[in-house]
Amino acid sequence: MCSYPGDGASDGQINLGCGQAGAVLKVNPCMNTDPVTGKQYTTSDGAIKDAICQKDVKENGCQWSAPQLGSYVQDNSTFKDDTHNMLRSKYVNGVAKGFSYNEIIINWVLQDKISKEEGIGSVISAMVAPINGRCGYWCQYFILQLLDQIAAAYGDGQIPIVGMDQNDMKTPFRPNPIPESGPTGHDLCDKRTNPKCAEGQIQVESEVVI
Repeated sequence: MCSYPGDGASDGQINLGCGQAGAVLKVNPCMNTDPVTGKQYTTSDGAIKDAICQKDVKENGCQWSAPQLGSYVQDNSTFKDDTHNMLRSKYVNGVAKGFSYNEIIINWVLQDKISKEEGIGSVISAMVAPINGRCGYWCQYFILQLLDQIAAAYGDGQIPIVGMDQNDMKTPFRPNPIPESGPTGHDLCDKRTNPKCAEGQIQVESEVVI
C-alpha cells in the first residue's frame, strides 16, 4: 500500500497506515471515517492523497505510494510503486537518518484473502534470518514460532528461511542459518528473568528480533 524511509508511526494513520495522522484529522484512524461526510476516506480525499510523497521530497513526514494504496476503502485506485524512491530518499537524500530500518505497509485484508485462495507462498516468498544482526537463540525461536502460526492459519505450505549477511550488499543471501532441530521454547531460559535455568536449557539474554 505504501512505505516510509523510517518509522512511519503507521498505527496512528488512517487508511491502514497510509494516510494522514488521525490526531491531525481529529478522527479515530481505525474507523477511517470523515467526520464531516460520515463516509470513509478515499484516495481522492486530501487526507490520503496529500500524504503521498513527491519524487524530490528530502524530509520525513509523508509516505511513498505503492499499488493498491486505496484497496482498504475499495475505491479500486491503483498507484505506481514508488518503493524505490522511498529507498532513494533514505540512502541518497539522508531522510530519516535516526532509523536503521524502513517501514512497508501491506494490506492485511488483501493478504489474508489471497493467502487463503492461492496459498501462503503466493504472498510470502521467504522468511529472512540475519546471520550477523543479533539473531541468536530467541530471534531464531520466534522465526520458527511465526512459521508454525502461519502454517496453522493457512495450511502447511513450506516457507523457506533464508540467511542474510547484512555486511554484504552485493550478494547478501545465504543458506538457512537456523538448525533444523531448533531452538524450541523449552531449550531457552532468559537469565535476566530466570536465573535458575533447568538442566539442559540454554541460558541467554532476551534479544531484539530484527
